[in-house]
Parts: sequence; C-alpha cells; structure tokens
Amino acid sequence: MNLFKEDWQLSQFWYSDSTADKLADALLEGADATTVIAIVSAPSVYAAIQKRDDSEIPTKHIYLFEYDTRFELLAGKDHFFFYDYNKPLDFDDKLKGKVDRLLIDPPFLNEDCQSKSAQTAKSLLAPKDGSKTSDGLLKHRLISCTGERMAQVIKKAYPDTEITDFYPEHGNGLSNEFRCYANFEWSGWKFSK
Repeated sequence: MNLFKEDWQLSQFWYSDSTADKLADALLEGADATTVIAIVSAPSVYAAIQKRDDSEIPTKHIYLFEYDTRFELLAGKDHFFFYDYNKPLDFDDKLKGKVDRLLIDPPFLNEDCQSKSAQTAKSLLAPKDGSKTSDGLLKHRLISCTGERMAQVIKKAYPDTEITDFYPEHGNGLSNEFRCYANFEWSGWKFSK
C-alpha cells in the first residue's frame, strides 16, 4: 500500500497493517473454495489478503470494488470493479446476489454516502440463509467500518448488525472516531455491550 499514496480529496485513509490484517482474517476465517468475498472501498484490506501465502487464502473468489482505478493493478482485471457510491448499483451484474462475505467502508461520513453504499452492499450479498462453509462456519458475514457518528444510519441500513468492540485504526491517523459494525462475532471481536 505504500506505493499508493492516499488522496484526501477522495477520502482515502488506509488502515494500519494490524487493522487490515484483522479485517482480512474476519473475511477469510472458515471460508472455503466456494466462498465469494467482496471488499468495497477498502483496498488496504484487499492488499493484506494479497500479501498472504496462497495456502492461507481458501478462495479465489475475492473481489475489490473501488473508485480509484489504480487498484486494478493490485486486484487484476477479473477481480476489480470500478465503484462509485453515487451510482450504487452501476457495476457488472455477475456478483449481484452472490457475495457471501462483504466488507464495506463508505468513503464519506454522511447519510447520503452511507445509504447509497448500503444499497450496494444489499445488492451484492447473497441471501442470509444459514448456509455454512465446509468448516461448519456460517458463510454469510457483513462488516461495515465507518465513523461512530454513523451508528444510527448503519443500524437503519443493516438492522442485523451490531457495533463491535474492535476499533479500526488508520496508518496515517484519522481524527474521526472509527468503529466496526458486523452481523457476527468471532475470536477477533465481540458485540459491544
């Protein structure tokens, strides 16, 4: 990620290595060869996965949705989707309704951006039907990392998510209080009480 300089006009703030690794772990834990993963507006998490040994990546179905087309170099043409939150459903249909695990980090801390990003997430996610991976873990996982002040918007957009006790950190510092919302608990976080 050091090769990709942050563009603050695009609200780009890369996660610290430890945060990117933890979010990658949450997406990969118990995944199998058929698990489809999408990472929306969080290229540092995609990069954290790409740095791993192939034996640690159980699926080849990992896709990056990102406005900044520089990241097509990182993901490759077949795994990169240009994504503009202002056009939340304007991308190739091949993944709509097929994503088992999704991480979304809306670029701006306002209701419009958060709501449009939620439209994208809902269109990508496969139905939450209780299906499990070959390791016996639930396939369906949703993570949204965004500002704490977006809590009510997130709860409205994703009623089955809860705020977790995991605090995402950014490599170059960010003054906004950031939180992780998810619809599952695991060894990396619990729901906040």
